[in-house]
Amino acid sequence: MSDEWHGELLSTLESYRGERETGVLAYGQSQPATARIPAQDDFEAVGHWLAEYAASPQTVRAYRKEAERLMLWLVDKRLGLRDVDRRWLEAYEKFLAAPHPVERWIGPPRPRSHPQWRPFRGPLSAASRRQSLVILQGLFAWLVEAGWVNHNPFRLMRDKRRRMDNRQTHIERYLERPIWDWLWQ
Repeated sequence: MSDEWHGELLSTLESYRGERETGVLAYGQSQPATARIPAQDDFEAVGHWLAEYAASPQTVRAYRKEAERLMLWLVDKRLGLRDVDRRWLEAYEKFLAAPHPVERWIGPPRPRSHPQWRPFRGPLSAASRRQSLVILQGLFAWLVEAGWVNHNPFRLMRDKRRRMDNRQTHIERYLERPIWDWLWQ
């Protein structure tokens, strides 16, 4: 099952990046000596993580989207999963709020195989950024347990609770008079 996800991630990366940068996939790091999964590179490691959710296609779809965005960003920065530290995580969080350059990252919905496919429809809202980071925090926790990375950069975020909590402090709701009258009938 993980081979399927690995292949899809590679296919997305190849079609997204096109032929502009030969060898760009080399930035997916090879298997560390501590690995407890049979992955050969970062993309395959992410595929193994996605395979854990195979029984839930909606979860796989949501998680794949966030993993794909991260992997594309890492390739663009010439980084691998083991390079992600707090500094890079903060840069990625800012990127989610304003993906740039726009022509490379933002576009209308298209099939992944389309040459004009882009990973974003627009900048992510605070709630969407939170959801993305929660998913990626789970990815890194799994990668640590799998021996693929040696740390989870999310664990170093002192203000993690604030970042991961996008609830408003005060929400005002009310019902108009005709609705109250109807309710009290």
